[in-house]
Amino acid sequence: MKRFRKFALALEPLEWPNNLRYQFYLRCRPLCNFIERELAREPMNIMASSKLVLVGTQGTNKNFFINSSGVASVSVPIDVTAYKQMESEEDIYSFMADFSQQGVLSCPNLSPEARNHLVGLIEKFRSIGFVNAWVFKKKTFRARKLVAELRCKITQTDFLLTLEVTKSGAVVFSQVILRTDPDELAFHCEFKDIVFQEHCLTVSKRVGSTPLIEIPYADLS
Repeated sequence: MKRFRKFALALEPLEWPNNLRYQFYLRCRPLCNFIERELAREPMNIMASSKLVLVGTQGTNKNFFINSSGVASVSVPIDVTAYKQMESEEDIYSFMADFSQQGVLSCPNLSPEARNHLVGLIEKFRSIGFVNAWVFKKKTFRARKLVAELRCKITQTDFLLTLEVTKSGAVVFSQVILRTDPDELAFHCEFKDIVFQEHCLTVSKRVGSTPLIEIPYADLS
């Protein structure tokens, strides 16, 4: 058994064009990222795999296998025609949630407890209005009476990183400092920490020495 960390949705590569598959991937990331963050807080060992991918297919066979990389995959029938006709974000979120539940419930290698837990996470995301937002980092610089927060939000079209700084309780800076596709490969390395330097506040990156943003303390008054 492995610690279950990753949850993903995809369309069968042999059945759907690349542009539709990538659009589907981006639109499902708010749900999948939410589930993965919840799993990070409540670790589960549910199968001989750390990742489960639900693959939408035109067929009716619900094939299950674990590949050589240890990724579990289950085929789930999907109505792509209905999906392509959807225009509102809420309808698309509901479609993704329903598809995810169908896949989880049909996965043969999940225990009833694991199924219930994953379905519960999907329903939790539905109950909060399909909003995936969280505080990534919060730091205080007491000498200057500053509190800085990095806030993340994932939508069907964007990942947004907002820096908000308050001084003595009043907001002195609030701005989106990073916008990318809602894809962890696009944003993961672009920010790491809030750093209070001698003369300025910076947001560091995971890769490279150049900060994402640098704000002199004189501008935070």
